[in-house]
Amino acid sequence: MKRIRWWGLAVFVVLVGGTVTLWLVFADTLVRRAIEATGTRMVGARVELAAAEVGFSPARLELRGLAVTDADAPMRNALEAERIAFDIDWLGLLLDRVQVDEVAVEGLRFGTERASSGAVLRTRGAVRDSRLLAAARERLELPPLEVPPVATVLEREGLESPAVIAQSQRTIRERRAALETRLAELPGSEELADYRRRLDAATGGDSTKERLRGLKQLGELAEELDDDLERLRRARTEARAAVATARQAADAARRAPAADIDRLYRKYTDPGAVAGELAHYLLGPKVAGWVNRGWYWYGRLAPYLGGAGDADSAAQSVPAMRRPGRVVVFPQAVAEPRVLVRRVRISGGGEGGTLDGRVTDIAVPASLWAEPLRARLDGRGLAGLQGLALDAGVDRRRPGHARARIDLDAAGAEITGLALGADAAVRADRGRADFRVAGTVDDGALDLSLQATLDGLDFAAGEGAEPVLREVAAALSEAGRIELGARIGGTVEAPELQLTSSLRPLLEPLLRNRLQQAAGGFRDGLGSAVRERTAGELDELETSLEELRAFEQELEQRLQGFERTLERVKRQRG
Repeated sequence: MKRIRWWGLAVFVVLVGGTVTLWLVFADTLVRRAIEATGTRMVGARVELAAAEVGFSPARLELRGLAVTDADAPMRNALEAERIAFDIDWLGLLLDRVQVDEVAVEGLRFGTERASSGAVLRTRGAVRDSRLLAAARERLELPPLEVPPVATVLEREGLESPAVIAQSQRTIRERRAALETRLAELPGSEELADYRRRLDAATGGDSTKERLRGLKQLGELAEELDDDLERLRRARTEARAAVATARQAADAARRAPAADIDRLYRKYTDPGAVAGELAHYLLGPKVAGWVNRGWYWYGRLAPYLGGAGDADSAAQSVPAMRRPGRVVVFPQAVAEPRVLVRRVRISGGGEGGTLDGRVTDIAVPASLWAEPLRARLDGRGLAGLQGLALDAGVDRRRPGHARARIDLDAAGAEITGLALGADAAVRADRGRADFRVAGTVDDGALDLSLQATLDGLDFAAGEGAEPVLREVAAALSEAGRIELGARIGGTVEAPELQLTSSLRPLLEPLLRNRLQQAAGGFRDGLGSAVRERTAGELDELETSLEELRAFEQELEQRLQGFERTLERVKRQRG
């Protein structure tokens, strides 16, 4: 038996002991820095942690002073937590599995001020990259609040009538070309003249033999005429349908200029329509921004709330090559998530407020866990918010499919500083709002609704704002209340925003006198200009329609000639 090499054992003990000692000394710092780095990558803005304490007996991790920067406002924290604590399963970590029964989150607060900016090099605002905001910005330009010159309107607006007229012209030309081709295939004047010569020849004999031969020829002639008449009648039915289609297209083309005139006249002179455009200018981007902020955070956190690893779970296994032999079937282990947090218990509020809630069943990959993620929060007397109720969930149990739902009520939200319109043209000096957001995002399909009541409002227009916006700010302050509704549909790639509000009846009186003084002359000038632009195209269309009608008449004349000839044949046959 060989002797123990004591120097080797000593080196091993020193190395292992040194590693354990370094871990015990620096574990807290390493964990804190790892959480800050991972959190910053998740959020897209700075995540800071005051301290991390790793316990070994019992195995426990405690985090203190967590601050998560708001990516849209780097001088504010999206949330703060005084303490986060949970037990650690060291054996599970060694097996690349994290299972936590309960996480305690204490002292949670939202929207707190920061002493320094939390922006990092790649920090970008949540709403700047959103397609929904881009769609809202298409109507971000302040609508004209006085009747502009006709030339300016026609420069700014695209007329729809030229496209309608061009489409009608194409329809008529296609029908005319098809009918012209059809006519070329049908019997015409030459065939009719031949039938008449044959008829005269069959009835010109005097002898009995010639008359009998003539009767036979008349029978053959009648059969041929019947066949040609059937072809001509089918063609006449086709021609009538083609002309009817062409007439409908021509009617649409004739109505198109008047529709353009009415549309533009209403857009620039109807106080209600202009008030609707002005309301969207003021509120559209703000509503889109609210929705986008929620979508931004959902997109950031989804990979860490069950969205990652589903592809791995669906990977196909490749059987190993083996020699023929006995087949031994071993019990198959039940697949489990790599990360599972059964419950997160939340408490906080700060400054006399209360916040309670829980998040359950956070699993990665989520398809390996039987329950979807659920979140519930209830808050009272929070900073800048009198009441909060949230019921939300994310269901990723089916690989490759995600369905998120939300039902959020927020009462008494502080909206001082709320900016409306481009460049914060109108800003709230004070006010509160009640919000309700409900709906689903199902595999990228949006079905969300937002209802809001803004109350106790006092608005002011910014320096250099249009005079009418100062009147708008005064009207909103006098009303003191705004009802707002939004419906978001479509998909994440192509969202659709429908906005309703009580602004329209408030703004309409401000615009009525301003717009309608010049309305009469504007309509006359607009009508003349639109008709002048479309007159040539309409004349060409009428010419094409007349040519098509001429083909129909030609076909009708052929048909009548063949019918008269057949009548003569029948009379001769007696």
